[in-house]
Amino acid sequence: MAMNVLVAKFGGQSMCNVLRGLMPCAVLTSAMLPVPGLAEEVTSVDAEQAYEYVQAEDAFLLDVRTRAELQFVGAPDPMDMHVPFMRMTTPFEWDSDASIWRMEPNESFVADVDAALDAAGATTSDRVVVICRSGSRSLEAAKQLQEADYTDVIHVDDGFEGDRDASGYRRMNGWLNAGLPILDALPADRVYREKDRN
Repeated sequence: MAMNVLVAKFGGQSMCNVLRGLMPCAVLTSAMLPVPGLAEEVTSVDAEQAYEYVQAEDAFLLDVRTRAELQFVGAPDPMDMHVPFMRMTTPFEWDSDASIWRMEPNESFVADVDAALDAAGATTSDRVVVICRSGSRSLEAAKQLQEADYTDVIHVDDGFEGDRDASGYRRMNGWLNAGLPILDALPADRVYREKDRN
């Protein structure tokens, strides 16, 4: 997927700005909210509602953040699957305008999720709850899964770290700020593994 397609998908903002959390976020509630403007709307929940789903139902929690985010920030407990939606470019490329390392889409994202679901004994009709840092990537990932005929996809709109407050810190909402469980160690059988990628 070319970067200009990603820019169009994110309302004209660059993917770098979206990933840095500069894109306005929707008002969050604990109720399920459909994301408007989609042929098949993506259902949105906050982190606390997502936790209730994965505790009470046969739902699979899919973390789509990078390996570095999982390793250095932490991972939700339970985390059933980890498949990054975006990856650092290889070789690494610096974006001087955004002052960050460039990222690119994981071109095999849906196929990788298919394989992870299969390994977990699930199918595309099982509920998949998708989480990222703050809701941008999980929404796009959920859209891709729905386009690939996944029938019960939910995205966590406040993500693992949540939205930024007025000071720029991610301490308003999200899995961490709600005090929800996090893993003590990453489960080797559920983290993404692809040679020579980050």
